[in-house]
Amino acid sequence: MQRGQVGRATAGLGAIAITLLLAAGSSAATRQQVAVVQVGWGVGSLGYGVGARVVNRSKRDAFGVKVTLNHAVPGIGGLAFLIHAIPAGRSLVVAASFGTIPVNQAPKIEGIVRVRRMVRHARANRLLRISEVHIDQTHSHVTAVITNTLGYPINLYKSRSADAFAVVYDASGQIIGAGDKRDGFPPGSTLKPGRQLQVTINVRAPMDQVVRAQVSAIP
Repeated sequence: MQRGQVGRATAGLGAIAITLLLAAGSSAATRQQVAVVQVGWGVGSLGYGVGARVVNRSKRDAFGVKVTLNHAVPGIGGLAFLIHAIPAGRSLVVAASFGTIPVNQAPKIEGIVRVRRMVRHARANRLLRISEVHIDQTHSHVTAVITNTLGYPINLYKSRSADAFAVVYDASGQIIGAGDKRDGFPPGSTLKPGRQLQVTINVRAPMDQVVRAQVSAIP
């Protein structure tokens, strides 16, 4: 998993009924620079989803970013996401989804960030462009268009890796669910420079409460 960018969408307003769980963490060296600033979870018709937003608040580009989400749900350990780079001043979302999990109480979620190195900000584009983000409340999914702006072909097929993440919010800005796209492309699939691809990400969330979505594409 490497570079990504966040896209946004809005949908009709719904009731607010699910608990937001906030926890941010980082190493001492990057605590004020690259951090998980928001986490949350949700249960919907498709199962259980957990997501987080990661922000690089420094004036340098962060390379070799590892985001770990630890939470106290039986049978699920830490979730690790490896990101090649997060440019200065930019943010990403990461997410994971599962089958329905009984939750008797809100799990405590902790986000931990480790950064291999910080370097001087470069003008070179390190992110895929995300646009045309739409929420389909009826079918519990989010769609988005990915544009390859990196200048080289991207291999879309990676066994047991995520190609895209979606995090959804309620009217108060709380994360109330998430979803990820795994193994969605056949072997040999590539996205050439300048080309676009529409993706559909199934979301685990109470969709009648979703008003906004963010999408990150991480090849």
